[in-house]
Amino acid sequence: MHLISLYLLFLPFTNNWTYSKTIGVGGGNFIVCYGKLDANSVKGYDLVILEPGHYEAHDIEIFKAHNNRVGAYISLTEVNKNSRYFKALSQFTMGNNEYWESCYIDIRDKNAKKVVLNIVDDILDKGFNALFLDNLDNVSQWGALKGFELDLVSLIMDIHIMNKHIYLIQNAGFFLNDYLQNITNAILVESLFSSYDFDTSSYAWRDDYSKNIMLDRINETRSKTSKKIYVLEYAEAPHMKSQLSKKLDSLKLEYYIGYIELQQLVTLNSK
Repeated sequence: MHLISLYLLFLPFTNNWTYSKTIGVGGGNFIVCYGKLDANSVKGYDLVILEPGHYEAHDIEIFKAHNNRVGAYISLTEVNKNSRYFKALSQFTMGNNEYWESCYIDIRDKNAKKVVLNIVDDILDKGFNALFLDNLDNVSQWGALKGFELDLVSLIMDIHIMNKHIYLIQNAGFFLNDYLQNITNAILVESLFSSYDFDTSSYAWRDDYSKNIMLDRINETRSKTSKKIYVLEYAEAPHMKSQLSKKLDSLKLEYYIGYIELQQLVTLNSK
């Protein structure tokens, strides 16, 4: 489970949201924000990843007028119990992810796939030209849906076939690279150098062992494909953000450094 799953697509939304404070951006040419943003205040990015439940079609048109790609977050293998989509998916769930108050989706079921594809259509009807595909790692050898690997690949392939004009970004899932080589367009990696302790609510540095494994996977991917790789890091203190920037700049990777909640845009000097 990746940190970004803290704010899944499949959460309930109301019409009472106010705009998140936009205080700038630190890092690269893409941003990720799940708070509601003023569409007119976000300009000049190659990729903007948003929570689709906050926006209507006219908002997305404004985002697209000022940015290259505007992507919607979607979780392909889990649904939150309070989601507006939970009723449609509840009969296809199996097991709970109690930490995130969500249920795993039995993506082996053809009818479950149809529901997910309908949700994709619902999102894309708003005008998004990219999708950020989350929770791929649930089908890994360590995941709750171990053994569903080919079912997930089939689902992503269907999304691609039905929406060939849509730019697909996978959240990690390096173990699926061979299958997704000609299906997804980019890969986002979370917390290459940073880490977050939910028990102590503190930002930290990733241990060298797991960091080196991720670096190896990134380098291997870059040697085999031309897919763009984005890195999402988490930090609060300016000095940590500055150190992260130096490390990522040296690797020549596109990156964004945000607060763990991803509810506002941040700069290197934001406190």
